This record gives sequence, structure tokens and C-alpha cells, in this order.
Amino acid sequence: MKYSSLLLILLLCGSCKKVFDSKLDDFNVKLVNTPLKVGDTAYFVIEGNPDFITFYSGENGNNYDYRNRTVADSSDPQLSFTSNVQNLSPLHSPALSLLVSTDYNGDTLNILNSNWTDISNRAVFSSGTANTPSGIIKLGDFKNKENVYIAFRYNTDSAINATQPTWTIQSFNLNNLSFPDSTLHELVTIANTGWQVADFSNAPRRWVVASNQLSLAGGPALGAANKDWVITKLFLNRVNPDAGISLKQISEKVSSYQYFFSKAGKYKVVFVARNANFSSEKEIVKQIEIDIK
Repeated sequence: MKYSSLLLILLLCGSCKKVFDSKLDDFNVKLVNTPLKVGDTAYFVIEGNPDFITFYSGENGNNYDYRNRTVADSSDPQLSFTSNVQNLSPLHSPALSLLVSTDYNGDTLNILNSNWTDISNRAVFSSGTANTPSGIIKLGDFKNKENVYIAFRYNTDSAINATQPTWTIQSFNLNNLSFPDSTLHELVTIANTGWQVADFSNAPRRWVVASNQLSLAGGPALGAANKDWVITKLFLNRVNPDAGISLKQISEKVSSYQYFFSKAGKYKVVFVARNANFSSEKEIVKQIEIDIK
């Protein structure tokens, strides 16, 4: 039994050594059909058998050079949302405003002491119960600020002889258009950004944050004043890293790959081969320049 255990350990160690010493020198990729024009399919022959292979076509969103990019200084941030309102009355107008602050520090006690820019005129708000798209709200004039907070401010006065409006905000999205690749990055939704609720009057009537909407139900006619904020912080220069296409996992064997380019242009196609285990990782990159006519 003792000798069997020793033999098993030696075999395992030998196997580990083989993995640790594994090389990627035999990995190679060749484009077998060239030249290519729009409508053709590129055929690649893959040599070697690495643990993992990832493919980057060089197209927008699939560019190897941008695989680690999380910030784009020349980005174009675009906000949009959908709103609907019930019991809208000119007596309470404007009951809802869209505001931006670059000096608010995230402490709700400092909301009223911070500077807020009213950008309500950049958005289209609902004038009835129908869901109304805001249109694209450009925030490029704020993109170089470290702190950018967006707020919806609900504001009604007391003793107004009209039912206070009920507002619902849905489909809140922040997208970024990065340059020079002109890739649209979907960054923020209501569900994946944090919201602060600040109630300054009429506590029972306040913003309610759900996974798919923000809502505030107004009070009755001649009711108490209602002044409420719901706020989120936005990072306007952020973008999503470009992602490659996984072609191979450890247990698979891949000897070829086909890819269709729908547009003419010059593309830097990249295949990344990687061997990895619990103690080491090795990687090799093969690049092919393709000109689609």
C-alpha cells in the first residue's frame, strides 16, 4: 500500500510537471483564403491544442486593443428614460424636474446646499398616462467632472385645489458612445445603479425605488406640500471593455474557425491562446491583418 501511494504521488507530480511545463510554441493560425471581399467568409486553420482560445475580429465591440479599456476620455454620454404621469395639473407645474450636480457629495443632508443645474428642457416629459420617451439627453458638458449626480425632484405646494400628480420613471438608461470606434456602450439601468431617496416634506408621500421603475404617488387636493428627491451617481466617461469570442475550452479540440465580415475595411484579427492552472498561466497572441474589399 505504501509503495502504491508513492507511485500515485509520483504519477500525479509528473502530470503536474507536464502542465506546468506546457508551452504554446506549436500554436499558430493561418488565413487560408485571401483576398477577401464583402460577402466572403474568412477561413482560419488553427494549429496546436492550447487550453483556451479567444477570438477578436477587430470590429467595434470585439477589438483586442480595447479589451482592458474601461474609460474613454472622448466619450459621448447619453441619458434617456420613459415617464408617465397621472393627475397632471398646471396648478402643480412644474411638479417634476431633472437636475444635475457636480459638487454634491452624496450626503443627503447636503442636497439643498449643493449647486444643481436644471436640465429639464433637454427631456420630453409625459403629459398624460401614456409612457413617453424622454429622447436622448446629451451630458457631454458634464463628462469631465469627477462627480456627476442626476436627480428627479418632485415639488408641489400646499393647499392647491388639485390632486397632486403621480409620476413614474421607467427605462432609465445611460449609454456612452466611445471614440474613435463609435461603439455604443450600455452602462446604466434603474436596476443596476444605486438610488438615494430624500424626503423633505410629507413623509408618507415619497419616491419608491423598484427594480424597473421609480415612482411617487401624489396626495389629494388641498393636501400638504410634497418635496422629494431621488438621486443617483453617474460615471460619464466609463465604457465597457471589448469582449472576445470564446472558441475553445480545455476539453475541446478546435482546428479551424470561420468568420463572416459584413463590412469592407481593414481589420486586425487576433487569436489569443492560453494555458492555465492553479499555479501558472501562459498566453500567446497571433495577429492577422485582413483587408476586406
